[in-house]
Amino acid sequence: MKSKCLTFACFLAVAAALPAQGADPAKGRELFTANCARCHSLDPAETGKRGPHLAGLFDRRYGSVEGFAYRMVWPDADPLWTKKDLNSYLEIHLVPEADQRADIIEYLLEATRN
Repeated sequence: MKSKCLTFACFLAVAAALPAQGADPAKGRELFTANCARCHSLDPAETGKRGPHLAGLFDRRYGSVEGFAYRMVWPDADPLWTKKDLNSYLEIHLVPEADQRADIIEYLLEATRN
């Protein structure tokens, strides 16, 4: 019984960390423009931003855009950006509402495809 409870608790913790279903990329675009675009561009040719461009973000290695001093410590030796990782990153970077994080992630999934 303990094993089943522990498994269920782990499942709930993982589910809570993932973006909500039914995310709205149009809302995500608005949120990105209002909150993220001052530091990040979707165009790698656009320079002068405080943070790295986000073109091709998903499955790109953390800290791989040259010319930026990354402050994060990577928990894995060579991690790649995933929806789950971005959700955690956005939560740390002042997007407390899960539905807003999900909207931004869905927008970025569409906007950053190679």
